[in-house]
Amino acid sequence: ADVDALRRAGVERAAGVFAVTADDSHNLMVALSVKLINPKTRVVVRLHDIRNTQKARRAGADEIVSPDFTGGMRIASAMVRPHVVNFMDKMLKSDENLRVEEVVVRAGFPSTPLGQLLPKSRDYLLMATHEQGHWRFNPSDDHPVKAGDAIVILASPQGRMAVEKILKV
Repeated sequence: ADVDALRRAGVERAAGVFAVTADDSHNLMVALSVKLINPKTRVVVRLHDIRNTQKARRAGADEIVSPDFTGGMRIASAMVRPHVVNFMDKMLKSDENLRVEEVVVRAGFPSTPLGQLLPKSRDYLLMATHEQGHWRFNPSDDHPVKAGDAIVILASPQGRMAVEKILKV
């Protein structure tokens, strides 16, 4: 959280900073210090106590990760949705290297219906779009894709490259 140390580390030019110490209050100070120096830097904060979420947001955290909370959710999911958890584990460990990926549509891209842009393919599975802060899950073929939208797909590395090529990223 030391401003001089952050400047020496190049936070003025940093695209992102992880605040992941074992102390929530220290992570909040890191987020605040980074945002005071460079408000455009993306800050991901680790929290042990999920009750500190509002404080972290006010300190400038763009994203908050709570391993304790996420682990608890994973444990509960394994109990109530065992097939889904097993599917995700197998998918991530398959020979196909499947991953959930995001591809952001470049600036200047003309608005195009999704069906024209990304036809159904075995290389990727379209899951959602993220547009101006809103999610659209399983969007229809006539849904327009615009510059700045994020396309969320389930794909192998080759599938991601195919989508990037289509979108000219």
